[in-house]
This record gives sequence, C-alpha cells and structure tokens, in this order.
Amino acid sequence: LNKISKTDPYYDKERILETKGPFLHESFSWILDHEGFKKWRYTTESGVLWIKGDPGKGKTMLLCGIIEDLEKHPGPNTNLGYFFCQATDSRINSATSVVAGLIVSLQHTALLGSLHKKYNDKLHQLEGPNAWAVLCDIFETVIKDAAAPICIVDALDECKDNRKPLLNLIVDTSAHVKWLLSSRNVKDIERDLRKIESNRRLSLELKANAENISKSVDTYIDNSIQDIEALEDDHELQIQTAKTLKKKANGTFLWVALVIEQLRDTGRRNVEDVLKEIPAGLENLYKLIIERVNSKLRPRDQEACRVLFSIITTAERPLHLKELRLFISSQWADYKATYDIRDIQDIVKDLSSLLYIRDDTVYFIHQSVKDYMVDCATTSNFPLGIEYQHYQMARTSLEAMCQTLKHDICDLKDPGSKLQDDHAQIPDQLRSVAYSCVYWVEHLVRGCSSEVITAEDLSKVDGILRSFLTVKYLCWLESLALLRSFEQRGVVAIEKLRNWAANANYLSRFISDAYDFFHSCKDYVKNWPLQLYYSAILVYSWDSSALCVLSGSSYSNSRTIVVYRTDTMVQTVERRIDNNGRYHVSFLPDSKHLISVSSTGIVRIWRADARGTSTELHNTAYPPSSVTISPKSEYVAAQSLGGCINIWSGDTGESVQVLKGGGRSKGWPVFSPNSEFIACEDEGQTDVRIWCVDTGKSIHKLQGPNQPRGSLQRLHKVFSGDSKYLFIAYKNWEVKVWCVDSGKCVSETDGRVFWSPFVISPAGLATSRDSKYLAAAGGSWNWEVRIWD
Repeated sequence: LNKISKTDPYYDKERILETKGPFLHESFSWILDHEGFKKWRYTTESGVLWIKGDPGKGKTMLLCGIIEDLEKHPGPNTNLGYFFCQATDSRINSATSVVAGLIVSLQHTALLGSLHKKYNDKLHQLEGPNAWAVLCDIFETVIKDAAAPICIVDALDECKDNRKPLLNLIVDTSAHVKWLLSSRNVKDIERDLRKIESNRRLSLELKANAENISKSVDTYIDNSIQDIEALEDDHELQIQTAKTLKKKANGTFLWVALVIEQLRDTGRRNVEDVLKEIPAGLENLYKLIIERVNSKLRPRDQEACRVLFSIITTAERPLHLKELRLFISSQWADYKATYDIRDIQDIVKDLSSLLYIRDDTVYFIHQSVKDYMVDCATTSNFPLGIEYQHYQMARTSLEAMCQTLKHDICDLKDPGSKLQDDHAQIPDQLRSVAYSCVYWVEHLVRGCSSEVITAEDLSKVDGILRSFLTVKYLCWLESLALLRSFEQRGVVAIEKLRNWAANANYLSRFISDAYDFFHSCKDYVKNWPLQLYYSAILVYSWDSSALCVLSGSSYSNSRTIVVYRTDTMVQTVERRIDNNGRYHVSFLPDSKHLISVSSTGIVRIWRADARGTSTELHNTAYPPSSVTISPKSEYVAAQSLGGCINIWSGDTGESVQVLKGGGRSKGWPVFSPNSEFIACEDEGQTDVRIWCVDTGKSIHKLQGPNQPRGSLQRLHKVFSGDSKYLFIAYKNWEVKVWCVDSGKCVSETDGRVFWSPFVISPAGLATSRDSKYLAAAGGSWNWEVRIWD
C-alpha cells in the first residue's frame, strides 16, 4: 500500500480538521436531511452526487461531516473510500494520486492478500507511463470485490493533472460505485458527468441552499467568537461582532475564519474599528490583509513579501524553505548572505493569514489565495508580467544546477547501486535544487515567451543553457532518478525541451540527441542512475565459450576488461586499462585471445585465460583507423592515419610487416581466406591495392572509377572463398570482380539498374563459401539485398 499511494487520506482528513477547525456538527448536519443527499445515500442503485459551490463555502468541511456520519452509520456491507485534492500540493493534485488514495482508503484485510499476489510484480510500473493503467486495474479489482462501495472525492476541480481520465473512470464505474464529488462549478466536470444517465446523476448547488449555508455559517461564527480574547466578558461587543460578521460573511466559511484570525490579533479597543474596515468578499479581504501587513513592515521587508508572493505563486508546487531561499536570494535585491531560513520563516509568519508552513514547506491557506495573486494582484506581484517571473526562475534554476549538480552526488560509488524505496540517501545539496531539477524546463518554456525579455536577457539564458546541457546533462538525469522523477516528470520535461528548441538551430540537434538518449536509457537509469556514466560493451567469443565485458566511466581514470566462461560465468580475467579515448574490443577467431584497440593508438592482444597477460602491438602518434583479424587469427592488421598498414603475429604479437601505400587512407583492410593476401584502399580512395602478406610487397593496384574526391562512402571489399578473386563495391551499386593473380577486372555489374536519386554504395558485401554467389545489402536509403551468381 505504501508503494501504491504517497499519502494516506485518513491523515489528510485529520490535518484538514486540525487546520480548518473547529469541526461543528451543526455546520453540516443540514445536508444529512437534504432530499437529494438522502436519495443518493439510501437508494439501492449506484450513481453520482455532485456538490458544487464557490470557494470558501465549506465544501471540504461538509464532506468531512458526511464521511464522519457514514463511518458512524455505515449501513449494511458499506465500504467507504475518500480523497481530498489540493491544487497546491503535488502529492494530492493528480488523477493517479486520487485513485491511489481511494485504493488505500477502500482496502480491507481480506483483500490485501489477493491484491499482493496479483499486483506485486506490477507495482514498479507506478513510476512510469503505465502508472494510470495499473492503478485503474487495481481500483476496478477493489471495487469489484467490495460490497456497496462509496467513493468520496473533495475539490475535484483542484485535480490539475489528468482530470479528464479520472472523470472517465468515475463515469465508467458509476453503475457499481456510489460517487460523492465536490468542486467549484467547472464546465468540463459538468459536461463529463452528463454522460451518466439522468436517474443516476444528482447535483446539489450550494447557492440554491443559501439559507442552510447561512445558518451553518452563523453557527460557526457564534462558536468562533468565544475564543477571541478581546471579546471576553463583554457581552455587548460579542453581540455586535457576531452581528457584523453574519452580515458580511455572505455564507463564506473561509471569510469568517480569516476575519476571526484578524480579530484574535486585535486589542479590545480596536475591535470596532476592525469590524468597520473589514470588507465583504474574499478578494477584498485578501487585499486588505496584504495592505495591513505591508503597513507594519519596513520598505525592505515589503519588497521581500512581494518577491515571496511572486515566487510561490509562479511555482509549480509548494516550495521547501531551502528551495525558497534559493529563489529569494537571486531576486531580492537586499538579500544578504547573513539571512537564513529563519528569516524566511519570519516573513511567512507575517503573512500567516494567507500562508502557512508544514514540514518546512510553504503553502497557501486556500487555492483561492493563489487565484487572487494571479487574477487580481498581478500588477503588484508581477510588475513585468508573470512570464518574466518564469524567466527569472528558469535562469536561477539553471545557475543553481550548474553550481550544485555533479557526478555521483549521493556518493554511491558502485555503478551497480540500486535506488531504495525511501529518499534517505538524497543529500541536502540536492534537496536545495530538487525543484529546479524537475521544473526548470517548464519555467524556461513559459518564460521565454515574455514580451519584456530583452535580447540581452535571452543571450544570458542561452549561454547558461548551452553550458548546462553540454556539461551537466548527465548529472541532471542522475538527479531526476535520485529524486524519483526520472520517468514521470523527466519524460514531460525532455519532450517540452525538444519542442521548444525546434526553432533554435544552435541547440535543436543537441537536444534532439539528448531526447533520444533519454528514452534509450530510461528503463534502467531510473533504478541504477550511475549507469549513465558507465558504459558496458558485451562481446562473445567466436565459439560462444567466453564473454568479455568492457566497462568504464568517463569520470574515472581507467576502464576494465573482464572475461567470463559462458557455461559457468566464472570470471577468468579482470584487467584495468588506461581510459584513453574510445575502445574497441573483440575476440580473435581462436576464442583464446582478445584484441583491444584505443582511439589514441594503443593496440593490445590479451590472453583470455587466467593469466590475462597482454602484448602491446601498436602505440604511435598515428592512431589506427581500423583493425582487422585474419580468418584463423594468424595475423592482426591495423590501418593507421599515417598511411601504413601494420601486421602483427596473432600468437606472439611480433611485427610481421609494415605495408606502405600511396599516402594517407581511411580504408579498411581485408584478409583473403587463406591469409596470403591483404587488400585496402589506396590514396585515390576508389583505387584498391593488394599486398602479399609474406613478402610485404604490393602486387596490384586496382584502379576504380573516377569520382570526385570525398564523395564516396567506405568501399566494401571481400575475397572469394578460394582467395582467387576480390570483389569491390563502388558507388551506385557498381560491383567489379578482380582476379588476384592478374590484377584485371574479369566481371562487373551495371550500376544503372539501380534507379535512385540517392547515389550511395552498398552497406555490406559477402560471398558464399563455394564462391558461386555474391550478395550486397542496401544502405540507409534502400533496404534491399541483391544476389549475383
């Protein structure tokens, strides 16, 4: 159950009752006798009851009261599940969190065993794109096995992520589940609920029940003023206060709660003045509260409050104090290094009527406060527009990640370290940029659309972005994995980044490659993040008796060659090699030796047995451009960029020949099946030279067709099985057959039979063992295979 849901709805309800209390039976009891509610509750048919109303009308407390009554009087075989959405809390504002919470809330002991047996091996998919499908499957199993299930979802309008699929699930299961929903009067919710048959669909508009709501608010006021110290022992002032609040409340619980909070901080002599100043309506009250706070603060702290509001309003989720400090320090001109988290806590306390801190995270007291900041306080909070605030947060995030992120930030060390289920291993330095890691792309995309951003602003963020992606990209992916956001948030971020960069030519190619890399590694990096840096190449021997693993890190000073016996997987060799550029590793045909080739010019032959000794064949200023092994492992040949072909003994590693052609070539040498001849491109690139391996002499130069320099891909060459002929594939599928003895062309294909606007050479060439057939495979623009006799 802990793997299914990140929260327990029971404790969410207890938290709500604690923060929004007092919880009065009189404030909700009216609905228990409402005809619409009784019809939904007591009918044998399942269906949906939708309670809708404006912000602050007490919908959440109303549902808490209904839940309490259903728990006290459940009726026969009733199974109750509930969930409380909150738009400002990323744990409880998505469709997946709603369904997961309902599963946890509905569970009962008899069902746990079967759920564990059926779904335990599927729970790992909850961190990926299949999370919704898995949760729906589990939910449908739970409600199928539960008798008379009731599901209650509060603040459905605050489900910001994938609300549409959730509504579809509600509609699809409404024939078996009694649903009780609350929300503001949102059109898309109303539209989707209309899909349910009218006889199973009920709605209860709080506005139409204004008299009941007003009575409940009056009861709430009468109870609340008893706890105001300034009103103690003053019956007349209590009556005046209650009368004024009831007149201005307009049936809004939240308005009353905020005013009561103001009165608790007011001296007796000022109560009457406060009552006169307090305006009706939530928006007017929010404005007054902010003005009052600012009037008590110094100009510097007023600016701090404005910056604080602009940051938490723009943020995609509630911010931890450490995350908030990061953004404040970059945007508050008077911020000093001596200020710490305690100073930010003090600022939040000054705004306690609108904000609160829980678990070191800052929240709005209600979604309507955030709505006010966006809709009504835009000019004061965002003088340059909210898009510019997104730009600032994107820039701050990139700068912070560039400074903080590093390879193996959790000091896991072992590339095989698997992430555990808890977050205990996340260090403080990563926690401070956790928000930035997950949401910087969202701010970048929205921020760069601002009309007030200057060319200088764009130039700065472009430079930071280029540096971040080219230096810290892998570290960012590692951090996403450590924060358990690699698949869910990472997929969205990299997709948005690619779409945004589509018109940015200087970055679009890199970001496109970064996108492809992300999707190629996401299945294993989400659990083993250090695999981002450690590449492993697997190579089997020719007879499949041995397996070689080349591993290493771009951040370490060495790579490792390890050899295993495939029948027992017993390790026979482990040797470290210098981390000098890229490496190619393969077995020799005898399956007893390995050859390793470094892009810096080092060629070694390794014994694949327990001795694991190596012989260095090549180490010059000219690194090899290609390496070839003769069919029976007698020889190893390497073409260097210096223009020579070095041939060594496959047994001893001693130099056998140094073949010199005409200048530098980037060809690929091939041995004849009997190992007597070797062929490779000459300086002309379409010309091919044949040497005798024993003597080292050039015996033929085979002249190819005249082609513009640099216009060809690599030529493909292959000897016939009897070593008498050399087949060479040129451009446009023209293939010539050369006699090794005479050096003359004895046959050729007509390249004109291949009609294509793309003039390319074949991607591969091969002959049959009896030399009767020749086959050529097409390249990237043509996938056909041609066979000649």
